[in-house]
Amino acid sequence: MKIFGSDPNLSNAKVDEVRRQGQEAQKTAKAAPKPETAGSAKTAETVSVSGMAQEAAKVSKQVRVAPETRKEKVEALKDQIERGEYNVSGEKVAGKIIEDIIKQGSVR
Repeated sequence: MKIFGSDPNLSNAKVDEVRRQGQEAQKTAKAAPKPETAGSAKTAETVSVSGMAQEAAKVSKQVRVAPETRKEKVEALKDQIERGEYNVSGEKVAGKIIEDIIKQGSVR
């Protein structure tokens, strides 16, 4: 079972990986000789976008519109965890998982 949510670290990692692959593809394309057709100095070019690139575009958009992290709240939670004072109800966790499944519209 996958749990979907807004994990900025996961999203950024995926975006960075796709960006790196795109940069490598651009380097390869620039290095390759370009064929010319007889009687024409220009050739038609086509662009194909992979499913992974399309997914990366969606993730990138989600990252851009996501609210900024509230650093004060994050630090306070980290402190509570370190002191052993942070407790989470199993019922609350289960409820959030169910909410996320409903938001997704289906179980993937």
